Amino acid sequence: MNPFTRLTAASAAVVLSSLFVLVACKSQNDDVTVATYINGWVYSRAVPLPTEEGLVSTMDEAYAFGAQFVNGLPGADQRYGFKFGCGADVCPFAEHIPLVGSLWASMVSASGSSINVDEYVRGFVEGELAFRFAVDVATPITAAQARQLATEVAPSAELPDFPFGDRPLNEARILDVVAANGIARGLVIGEFVSTSTLDVDTIVMTGTRDGELVLSGSAADVTGGSHWEALALAVSLLLENGHVVKAGDVIVTGTLGVPTPLQVAEYDLDFGDLGRVVFRGVR
Repeated sequence: MNPFTRLTAASAAVVLSSLFVLVACKSQNDDVTVATYINGWVYSRAVPLPTEEGLVSTMDEAYAFGAQFVNGLPGADQRYGFKFGCGADVCPFAEHIPLVGSLWASMVSASGSSINVDEYVRGFVEGELAFRFAVDVATPITAAQARQLATEVAPSAELPDFPFGDRPLNEARILDVVAANGIARGLVIGEFVSTSTLDVDTIVMTGTRDGELVLSGSAADVTGGSHWEALALAVSLLLENGHVVKAGDVIVTGTLGVPTPLQVAEYDLDFGDLGRVVFRGVR
């Protein structure tokens, strides 16, 4: 079971401490604070849109709010990497504006794992490529430089969690999604291989749920139409928002095709020469 569902006494203390510190960050509705979103994430409860609560109105405010939100979560200091996406037409939200969010180690499961769907408010499955960097990156890079610096790639299934209840996805603005750390929740990862062994922009992904085709996509679906272009833009956004990509960090480059709901079922995502990712949704 995901450790966020049943907190240890130590983790609970961290959360309570964070709630006390963050309660001063109020919206126009005094009942809604950053603590509301921390509590919602930890206990898998729906939360209101931050923009409707007056919590954020600019992208800078959204990233600042998202940082406070993440810093209040147990385990978020155990860095794994970052997610990138939402700049392409397959993005289901009201605007197609690229964003980044943080990923940490306890979010990540190996291919073959079981994922508890009840830990998600409204989970989705996205087929993505995950790139691992060989060196620290502290300045903007080009797509050509990304080819040299991101030396390993793996197939993955990102499992984002739309925390804003059952309202239509396109009612959420990118500001809302950024404020919720890009709605990052889970990542199922396959085996890493050298990026020199294949052309990542030719990979086509297909995914099934209980044997039925529910996912399909290619590099044409990611921001810029290339994983290398997406990586370069991801690094720029991360730097703009106070992050430095470190050696060993993983960045996922965005969904290949339209996301599908996470359900109790068997999932099999096939990335051709790159390999596959399998997992099961359970209760």
